[in-house]
Amino acid sequence: MKKILGLALLVVAALTLAGCAQAESAIASTIAIDVNPSVVLELDENDKVVNVIMNNEDAVIIVGDMDLIGVDYNIAVNALIGSMVANGYINELTNSVLLSIQSDDSTRELELKATLTQAVNDVLDGASIEGSVITQGLDFEDDAKELSELLGISEAKAELILDIIEADPRLTVEELAMLSINDLNLLLEANNIVLNNVEKTGNASELGIISAEEAYQLALIESGLDELAVIKLRVDLRTFKDYNW
Repeated sequence: MKKILGLALLVVAALTLAGCAQAESAIASTIAIDVNPSVVLELDENDKVVNVIMNNEDAVIIVGDMDLIGVDYNIAVNALIGSMVANGYINELTNSVLLSIQSDDSTRELELKATLTQAVNDVLDGASIEGSVITQGLDFEDDAKELSELLGISEAKAELILDIIEADPRLTVEELAMLSINDLNLLLEANNIVLNNVEKTGNASELGIISAEEAYQLALIESGLDELAVIKLRVDLRTFKDYNW
């Protein structure tokens, strides 16, 4: 009897370990969606959702009571983008979406990028929003992971920020971490920054920012300068969470 029980326990343990190994290898692709809500979908080899990761409180609001486990990836993404629109996270003022995609199959990764970019644009078009989609590969770099933990941002956003810093070292990670995805998109456009492995459709909404002339006039007022005293000026697009003159 002891031998039988021992054998049974060994069988149970073996099955448990096999199940864990299968669960770990079940993730074939990862899709991260960032606006301000940050949601990550992990997919199996059949492109079905096996896990939903909500990176912030806004993501919890977006997912709500939706059960996305076992759902096809495109249905899940459509539902999440639709919820972001319905809850006001995507609108005419903030029309940018960051899609970050990783797959064990490089060909499949390219297919997912193209399919999802089109899917997001279709949802936004249906809501009468001229959207802008930034699509990047999700590399799970150690630097990005450390930055995300340090600044409390998603790993996907951290990877985008590190790429921007590499293209323009004058910027800082602390400054960029405070910006929304739409603000980062505006920054890319204003400075003509082109990133490797990053594609973009549409243009970021400028409805939420002031014009260069308005910025100039505000600067004169805040600094107490007379316009006639200004000999040379330069106006750049900058977005700050808090700014002290």
